[in-house]
Amino acid sequence: MTLKLIKLLLACVFVFCLYESSIWYLTDGFCTKNVQSNKEQWEEGALEPNEKIALDQILTQNFHYLDKGTQVYVFVSDDQKYVLKLFQHQRVRPRFYESYFNLPPFLTQIYAKKNNTRKQKLLLFEQSCRLAYNLLAEESGLIHLHLNKRVEIPKQTTLFDKLHRPIDLDLNQCTFYIQKKADLIYPTLARLMQTCETEKAKRAVSSLVELLQRRLGKGVFDLDTALKKNTGLLANEAICMDVGQLKLAECSNPKSEIIKNTSELHQWLAKNYPELSEHLILQISKIKI
Repeated sequence: MTLKLIKLLLACVFVFCLYESSIWYLTDGFCTKNVQSNKEQWEEGALEPNEKIALDQILTQNFHYLDKGTQVYVFVSDDQKYVLKLFQHQRVRPRFYESYFNLPPFLTQIYAKKNNTRKQKLLLFEQSCRLAYNLLAEESGLIHLHLNKRVEIPKQTTLFDKLHRPIDLDLNQCTFYIQKKADLIYPTLARLMQTCETEKAKRAVSSLVELLQRRLGKGVFDLDTALKKNTGLLANEAICMDVGQLKLAECSNPKSEIIKNTSELHQWLAKNYPELSEHLILQISKIKI
């Protein structure tokens, strides 16, 4: 009888774990509790009247699940013009087994160290977002950054998760930012060249170099130099899509830094679109040291 009971319990645990894993896979782990935060860490001023009006108009739309990043869940608006990036907070909370089981001291220390590392990464991510919002709002298409509870935010916004289920979310309980939606630069350049819009493609390349110049001119470095995934085109003008790894630092040689940042793009263009590769070199050569 005891053996049968043990088998039954093990079977129940297995089914539960399988169910939880399946739900996590199907939803990318998104649920309301994973994006809710109670901390009040940053000082934020009141919204300007025009900013509040614009924000209200954007948030009256529904938002649909688009992707998951290392630190955020990404949703796109009905009109495809904006993205809502909700910070993930489940990463910095203790796992259920840490709360409900008495773990050996060495495991407790390991998990505590991991949690501290995750909290530090989230802190650095938030600092980077504040830097982008304060210095690079235009260059990144940032419309609003929300790191603390604020009464100005509409109480409920409807999201549709990866399974297309509607979820009413109180954004006052979340940390997030809203950004203009841009298209990734590599596929956009490829599309422009395939449709024989060479001049538009050259303008896009020029705008990328100008973007890097403006960012470095403001003393902002991006630790993630992968333009393929962190830079996009909005109305054929380059913007920083990923603002999560920025830092302030002096740049003594912007031209050298831009050459380094665009080296992978240059190789890709040289292989696929030599004319654009030459244009990139020309634009960089015009930069004064």
